[in-house]
Amino acid sequence: MGGLQDNGTWSGPAYKWQIFGKIQNTDFVSVGFGDGFDVLPDLDDSRYGYSLSQGGSFMRYDKKTGMIKSIKPQIEGDTKLRFNWNTAIAQDPFNNSTLYIGSQFVHKTTNKGFAWTTISPDLTTNDPEKQKARSIGRLNHRQFCS
Repeated sequence: MGGLQDNGTWSGPAYKWQIFGKIQNTDFVSVGFGDGFDVLPDLDDSRYGYSLSQGGSFMRYDKKTGMIKSIKPQIEGDTKLRFNWNTAIAQDPFNNSTLYIGSQFVHKTTNKGFAWTTISPDLTTNDPEKQKARSIGRLNHRQFCS
């Protein structure tokens, strides 16, 4: 499993048991889109899993049906969530249904992404000058270091 820049996220075999079995392109299935990043299998059922693409686009996939559902956290009110290009995600090592994703907040789900709770305050400086990068392109390095 893995992400490919500009070519989504894919899942396929690491080996084949057949004599002279070769891994073919057709052995791989798409489990995400966009700039592919991290992939997490659902440890309860290998048919399902989670993939991530740019800007916090977090998805739950079903390899059997090909369905991909967005599970990116949403927040009520006027607060706009700010996700990094390559957003941090994690799966709880003790509970397979619990996932975490980071924006300016840490978000937690205990039901595989169907509902999210924000579990932290804003962990950034919330500096409007540093948030202009999206609207004007890349900022000068000195602006970030001052």
